[in-house]
Amino acid sequence: MNFPKGCEIIASANEDDYQIMPTLPSYCIARDGLAASKDALYRSVFYGEYVENVVFTGEGLINGEGENWWTRNSQNLKFERPRLFQCLFCKNFKIEKLTWKNSPFWTIHFVYSENIEIADVAILAEHESRNTDGIDIDSSSNVHIHDVFIDVGDDVIALKSGFDFCGREFGMPTKNVLVENSVFINENFAIGSEMSGGVQFRLH
Repeated sequence: MNFPKGCEIIASANEDDYQIMPTLPSYCIARDGLAASKDALYRSVFYGEYVENVVFTGEGLINGEGENWWTRNSQNLKFERPRLFQCLFCKNFKIEKLTWKNSPFWTIHFVYSENIEIADVAILAEHESRNTDGIDIDSSSNVHIHDVFIDVGDDVIALKSGFDFCGREFGMPTKNVLVENSVFINENFAIGSEMSGGVQFRLH
């Protein structure tokens, strides 16, 4: 999928435009808003399951319009805020060159996936924004992140593998993650906070 220079994708600020999906099996509960008791969340702006051999490329801008979500009390939202990009059970997926801006929640989230490359991207969000992680690698393996620039309001990269009992029961660790030649501003490279299935990584 190509997003050429000058292209800007702007996410909707209307909650009703987002489909509702169940929480992930390695989490069991949502991590934000009233959804913690409803086991559901807003589906991400870009979403895929069982997708293989895909490249997201170009010099375009993906704008999550996150300001519409950050300024609201999360406990007043019906469901957990959407990610900007989320892919479950994906394989051989590459994201390159794009700029990702102002996600409502986590920005790029790979879950139960393998053979992932994220290269030469910029991920941006205001420092005051809530939970705007740059890249979350979650119960996934064989991941190469390189030549990225991340300046967001929460963790620049977070390695995860599920939450509490559900993460341990699901039992899929994040492993073989290589991060190199990148620039991180403001916040931390994090292991967790959800990592009940285990984590292995290399940082150069």
